[in-house]
Amino acid sequence: MRLFSRLVSAALFAGLTLPLSAQTRSTWSVQGSGLFAGLGGDAYAGIDPGVGFELQVRRRLDSFWSLGCGFQGTYHSFSDFQGDVKLQGGFCEPRRLVDVGSEKVFPYVSARASVLQQSVSDPTGFDGSATGFTFNLGGGVMLPLGSGASTHPTVLELGASAGYTSFGDFNATAPSGRKLTSSTGGGYNFILRLGLAVGL
Repeated sequence: MRLFSRLVSAALFAGLTLPLSAQTRSTWSVQGSGLFAGLGGDAYAGIDPGVGFELQVRRRLDSFWSLGCGFQGTYHSFSDFQGDVKLQGGFCEPRRLVDVGSEKVFPYVSARASVLQQSVSDPTGFDGSATGFTFNLGGGVMLPLGSGASTHPTVLELGASAGYTSFGDFNATAPSGRKLTSSTGGGYNFILRLGLAVGL
């Protein structure tokens, strides 16, 4: 009976401590990431893929779960005419580690909810925007760098996600000063992410 108890305790301890290096062994961490975003659907018709960045603060909730919130932005151009499109907003993302028995590679799955503003401008002076709600599902892998016992443990993150944005009305101002309102609809996104997280 005592041997069984020891085995159970050892298994629980391993399950609770193994993933900690992937959470930087710190309750709080900050992360910066570069983004590549592909777009599709009515709201993004004629808009090229673009690049951007995100900044987030993440809190480890337990050995497997963490929650990050921050700002994201990607920047695009139109395929057929001059103009710029900005997609910017705040987000929150719960993440769960998947324990694969490795101390070097830590896969995870995630979900992200964000409020996103689409801003459009062109050289003629046309300017408009619409605000929407985005939901993404994704996953990735975290790779601890250096010693986990360091003061500021660091993790390299590679991730991808896909999701859908539903926008409200598009409100614009024409070069003549005329106000315009139209329906934007929704659009799909596919995001690739390369980031670096540092424990506090």
